[in-house]
Amino acid sequence: MNATETPLRIIAVGAVKHALQHLLRTPGLPEATASFDTVGGARDKVLAGTPCDLVIASDPALDILREAGRLAGERLALGRTGLGFAVPEGAAPLDTSSPAAIVATLRAAPRIAMADPASGATAGKHFQGILDQLGLTDTLAPKITRHANGMLAVAEVVEGRASIAVSQMTEIVPVPGVDLGGTLPEAMQLWTVYTASLAAGGDARAGAWLALFGSPAGQEAFAATGFVA
Repeated sequence: MNATETPLRIIAVGAVKHALQHLLRTPGLPEATASFDTVGGARDKVLAGTPCDLVIASDPALDILREAGRLAGERLALGRTGLGFAVPEGAAPLDTSSPAAIVATLRAAPRIAMADPASGATAGKHFQGILDQLGLTDTLAPKITRHANGMLAVAEVVEGRASIAVSQMTEIVPVPGVDLGGTLPEAMQLWTVYTASLAAGGDARAGAWLALFGSPAGQEAFAATGFVA
């Protein structure tokens, strides 16, 4: 980096954290730093005018940012991911094959961690809707803990304070100390596409990072953390 150049600023969502942290170590590109938040949190930071050069969020969030004039150029789809269950590393897989199996699994779990829907977390909002739909919100309330984001919910399993955590698969697959114990059945699943875009008025050097994300090396990094095409 030239002595007069400042690092590029990336505002991103937690679902891409592990892949992005890996890619930020790529040599030969402009230096960049990233901050991570829920979809709602990242969207609101950009809307509020937080300085940034590159934004990574869900498609609906980027639609809002585009309409507000906060984005520039074309978008790049990074992949999609759905909701899964984190279990302690080496634990037996959960039965998540049907809505009935999900009910039994949740009732049997001693402690469940999830992202707080109020934080704007995609997984938290969707899973809360499932609990409401299944009539389990009040029944399970004593054993559910809610956290600011899915990464913190998964950390509860790593640290032994929860038996399962619900989050995006990309916040589970690459985390040491947990396994992906199962995913929501398709009838309950929420697939979310995550997309990157240059920020309006940002540093043009961020285009080099966008190019990396779309390259075979970039796509491999996202796929390794649980993204699917």
